[in-house]
Amino acid sequence: MIPPLVDELKLRKICQESAGAMCIFTPSVSTYPLMVIKSDGGFGYDSTDLAAIYHRLLVMRADWIVYVTDLGQEQHFHMIFDAAEQAGWHRPPLTRCDHMGFGVVQGEDKKRLKTRSGDTVKLSDLLDEAVQRAAFEVRKKVEEQQKEGGEAFLTDPKEQMEAAERLGIAAVRYFDMKQNRTSNYVFNWDRMLDPKGNSAVFLFYAYARIRSIQRKAEASGAGGAGGPSSFHVEVIDPAERDLAMKLVQFPDVIETILGDLHLHHLTDYLWELCNILTTFYVKCKVLGEEAQDSRLLLCEATRKVMLKGFELLGFVPLEKI
Repeated sequence: MIPPLVDELKLRKICQESAGAMCIFTPSVSTYPLMVIKSDGGFGYDSTDLAAIYHRLLVMRADWIVYVTDLGQEQHFHMIFDAAEQAGWHRPPLTRCDHMGFGVVQGEDKKRLKTRSGDTVKLSDLLDEAVQRAAFEVRKKVEEQQKEGGEAFLTDPKEQMEAAERLGIAAVRYFDMKQNRTSNYVFNWDRMLDPKGNSAVFLFYAYARIRSIQRKAEASGAGGAGGPSSFHVEVIDPAERDLAMKLVQFPDVIETILGDLHLHHLTDYLWELCNILTTFYVKCKVLGEEAQDSRLLLCEATRKVMLKGFELLGFVPLEKI
């Protein structure tokens, strides 16, 4: 695709010769040009990225393209976007091109995360270890439940491994996405799997607690995940109001993410929502109260928002834990 594109750009005087190379200048972005054809006559990274954005905008008819790479390539892609705009392929606001740059994952030594032998850490190995660590946490939780004499969930080893798979992978995904994507961050297993900290584990416990309340309500004939028969919410207690107000912020959070492409807005929101939910439980008993139906509806609304948030972040919660 590159040679005919270069011919067209030459004819339109967008591509110009400079020091033996064919270049596109993007002065609003960089003092250095894009080299469409190198001085030795070859094609490089600039050439292929120009052909790719042409194909995406003109052939695939994409109206929004998001490039996800490390931050070091940010200027390069903004030069590509500028060149595409000069060529008339990219026509804001009809089309949108974004570079979603990210920082570096670091070890405890604040250097790029590597294995003990100095090799790059493979994501598959990282996820395998996360599942193993989550399996240990699940088994420990089951043992604690059995010692306390309460109802122990996930007693079957197969169920434990399925739960560990969900929990471990969610823990890695959440820990990565809760960071400001443009910043470097230190990878830490303890914080990643902390059941009381800002982690997927904490969120999973909060979700499972809602489901536990709903199962008890169902058993008593009050209605479960579908909510009670009465669709009337009364927000009287300040803790109820705080929870309801947080729930109605969800669409605004999504709109913000669509604007700046920072996923940590969603993780921050879910973390705050779960903390407000915890206060709600402390201040407002749900089952057996006069306000039971209304509070069950608040719980169900919270569950639905949490579930949608989980889906967007790419993980599936546990019904019991």
